[in-house]
Amino acid sequence: IEHKAVLNTLKDLKAILDIDYVEIPPESNGIVEAEKLLREVDDETFLVSVMAVNNVTGAIQPFEEIGRELVGLDLLYHVDAVQTIGKIPFTPESSFCDYASFSSHKFHGPKGVGIAFVKRGSPIKPMLTGGNQERGLRSGTQNVPGVLVTSIAMQRALDCMEKASGITKDFQNRISRAVVELGGYINTPECSICNTVNASFGGIRSEVLVNALSEEGVFVGTSSACSSRNDGGQYVLDAMGISPSIASGSIRISMSRFTTEEDVEDLIEKLKKTIPLLKF
Repeated sequence: IEHKAVLNTLKDLKAILDIDYVEIPPESNGIVEAEKLLREVDDETFLVSVMAVNNVTGAIQPFEEIGRELVGLDLLYHVDAVQTIGKIPFTPESSFCDYASFSSHKFHGPKGVGIAFVKRGSPIKPMLTGGNQERGLRSGTQNVPGVLVTSIAMQRALDCMEKASGITKDFQNRISRAVVELGGYINTPECSICNTVNASFGGIRSEVLVNALSEEGVFVGTSSACSSRNDGGQYVLDAMGISPSIASGSIRISMSRFTTEEDVEDLIEKLKKTIPLLKF
């Protein structure tokens, strides 16, 4: 259920370096049990990578529990923390990780800017070599404006997190109730970030619903914007054991601290208008 940025990188490393890796399937709620993952760790394991929050369903993974259990073992621990900033508390210390990755646009910063946390003493090698910029980790002229705006955006997201989360959680609950009342399915578990609702309507393909809602001025995604041109993140729902007929109709409704009550009411009204027309 990891993001394609991790999965495809592992596939490339396997082809180039002949390494092996194990993917841990989630439970039906989309959450990987820490105990199940830890059972796969042995003397040959040199890296464990866990996403803190799933980008398709919003499910929060037990990344802190896993990190705590890995302390003292001769391996490295990476947390994909892209979906955490401004949504749930996250610190490298509390997750016991050696590496953590973040992406600026996920907390209203500029696109194309990322953050890599590397614990002091942990090995790291640049993928791009040349001018030795960014402490020798990434060559090329530094994007100073992007970095500056990212730091401001991150601070604002953290400052607003508690208040925004309470409001957005209420919005999430209201949207989920509306989906169920319309005969839909909620693929997002209870233990999730509050800005995401992954929903399906049986018999309606996700692309059809996305297009119909966009014509009404409401914009949702096919589960994951990063995979929308491929399988829309359906591989995550498949791993959860969700039937293909339901998974193929999944959409991801995303909110932020800028989402208003009027936005939510408009979405619900447009769903009530659109779903019956597409079903019959």
